Amino acid sequence: MKEHRAMGSSVLYLAAAGAGKTRLLVNRALSPDSGRVLLTTYTDENTEVISSEIRKRPGSQIRNVEVLPWFTFLLRHGVKPFLGSVGFGNVTLSGVQLVNGRSAPYAKKRTGRYYFAENGRVYSDKLASLALLEDDATNGLLVARIASIFDTILIDEVQDISGPDLDFIARLLRSGCSVIMAGDQRQHTFSTNNAARNSSFRSLGLEPYLERNGLKRYCKIDKTTLNGSHRCNQGILDVANALFPGFPETTSIRNPDRNDAHSGVFLVRKSEVRSYIEKWSPTVLRYDAKSRLPDGIHAINFGRSKGSTFDRVLLFPCGSILNWVKGTKGDELSGITRAKFYVALTRARYSAAIVVDPKFECSRKGVSFWREMDPED
Repeated sequence: MKEHRAMGSSVLYLAAAGAGKTRLLVNRALSPDSGRVLLTTYTDENTEVISSEIRKRPGSQIRNVEVLPWFTFLLRHGVKPFLGSVGFGNVTLSGVQLVNGRSAPYAKKRTGRYYFAENGRVYSDKLASLALLEDDATNGLLVARIASIFDTILIDEVQDISGPDLDFIARLLRSGCSVIMAGDQRQHTFSTNNAARNSSFRSLGLEPYLERNGLKRYCKIDKTTLNGSHRCNQGILDVANALFPGFPETTSIRNPDRNDAHSGVFLVRKSEVRSYIEKWSPTVLRYDAKSRLPDGIHAINFGRSKGSTFDRVLLFPCGSILNWVKGTKGDELSGITRAKFYVALTRARYSAAIVVDPKFECSRKGVSFWREMDPED
């Protein structure tokens, strides 16, 4: 087993959208000093974004880097190798059963029905708990094995890690390998786990969890290395900043170019959607699958767009987002809705347009109507 490294070898980077969090982790992954590397994140979409970024780096030490979604990491390197240690050696695992709420609520704890679906898949909300149980049963061999395989563990979009999964991160921090994490609580659109354990930190974030559990001695908190947004122009950031007045304001550090002629946040009436798409070719994003779109238009859900960058986006929002955009009284957004809107806005380099009804009125600062016939637009 590795000896514990010096305090500060692990870092949590906290920074806004477009600050370069993923790029920093990819650079760290490909550094010769990082040794054998695991780079993990929650969603398959962001896993592909990371893999694509790595493939763009010819000649890098890619053979030393394993890129896995979080649940795949827990299954492959956590649960599978020591399944027999907790009496499930006869279980043939066939993968992960994704769970949105809480699985098997009436099953007795530490039984097969509690952890496994009938198809042999491990419930996603039980993966971390099962891995922790196995680590206890083997006196720490599970986490020690991971620390012997990887010198550096990198976790992107760490704000989405929740529940007992946080306790697994805690053990990794104590394991001896360097754990480098990056996240932004404003982008907390998903949760790996909806269990009651550690539920308060879904809204509070990872930093308070580290503080409360005495883990800051193992992990430095860095809020200054990644300052500003390399992606968005200031017009987009001004509106995004207004969504989270309790956070420090983000400024644009991207150099303007000719595409900034049409830049900022706009409102597009439903009757002008096709004209706007024809003129500006935006990527279309929708709040969720229930959002109604014109025939023939395809969209990505707000939350699933996280980690991506587009030149321009066209947003089909939900009603509460439209109320916020209006700037009327009682326009507060719930946590998840606010985070999804923040993510959607900040995917764009140049412009974010919001689809509204023909008679929509707006008093929100920094938001203006797009007019089809304006010569400059």
